[in-house]
Amino acid sequence: MSSSVAIPAPASSGDHPHQSVAVVRGQRVIVECPAWCTERHAEHDELCLEDVAHVGDQAAVSAPVGVTSREDILAGHISQWTYTGETRPVFAFDATGSGEFSELSKVQARAELDRIAAHVERLRRVVDAMPDA
Repeated sequence: MSSSVAIPAPASSGDHPHQSVAVVRGQRVIVECPAWCTERHAEHDELCLEDVAHVGDQAAVSAPVGVTSREDILAGHISQWTYTGETRPVFAFDATGSGEFSELSKVQARAELDRIAAHVERLRRVVDAMPDA
């Protein structure tokens, strides 16, 4: 027999929070999610409440690798481990597609994205200098 317990989130969880069912050690708990959270909490049976993470949709771009394949690069999403005491979400950023994410503040993430945008412009200039085939 399972029961549900409401677990309030700390105050800074988002502008328009919504409730979601999470599973912790087989027990259903209701957690308050930030507006940006799209994680399907009920699909994971977590060991403890601290393992419940809020995760937003991921954005990524694929790039050619070798002759016939592509890999996702520049992947990022918002995440927050609310029940570990983290009061602010982070931008989880995987620049190379390796699965290793850097956790950046909003200011840090914007600075990295500005650097990437400037690099894309440099790459465009390189391509524009190439003679037409």
